[in-house]
Amino acid sequence: MTKHSMLAIFAVFAVSLLIQVSFTPANAQKYLSSDDGYINKISVIQIKYENEFIQIPKQGWYNIIFEACAGSKNLLEPEAIIISDSDSKKIKLSQNLNSEKCQMSSIILQATSMESIFGILIENGGISDLINDLQVKIAETKDNLLNERINLKSLVKEKPKDPEEHSKKVSEVTNKIIQLKKELKDSRDLYYKILYLR
Repeated sequence: MTKHSMLAIFAVFAVSLLIQVSFTPANAQKYLSSDDGYINKISVIQIKYENEFIQIPKQGWYNIIFEACAGSKNLLEPEAIIISDSDSKKIKLSQNLNSEKCQMSSIILQATSMESIFGILIENGGISDLINDLQVKIAETKDNLLNERINLKSLVKEKPKDPEEHSKKVSEVTNKIIQLKKELKDSRDLYYKILYLR
């Protein structure tokens, strides 16, 4: 690498914006048992190019420094999956993780929104279990969504004795359908991002 290239890289990071973000265990363990572990204490460095000749895309690049922590059991050949609204990457940690121990690592990821970035910690081979769990969740959500749509259709056809109470029920079912549609979309998005990493 030339001296000019090194100076250019340094300049890029010199104008970076350092933003502190926390990956909560609740996020990290959303599709895992609580014993597997979690991603914690994340620092996200947004790489910004302050150059009028460089067109900045809507999606930005982030250097993510994270701490992977094991739960109550040892993790053999652990892998961290870091996911955003537009990207997903898997990184194998350098060492096995003993129970209640942590290891630092980092990865560069693309994202449209910094807030969308989260992490999942799995044991080697655990990605297949994660995909299976997501398939089950998607199927269950689709079934629940179908039932609520049938419920709403039935309510709409009713001749209510109490219009106010009936309106309240319709509103509750409608809100539940909206929530289930969001859950289904989120689960599908995550499923395809995880599937891409196999």
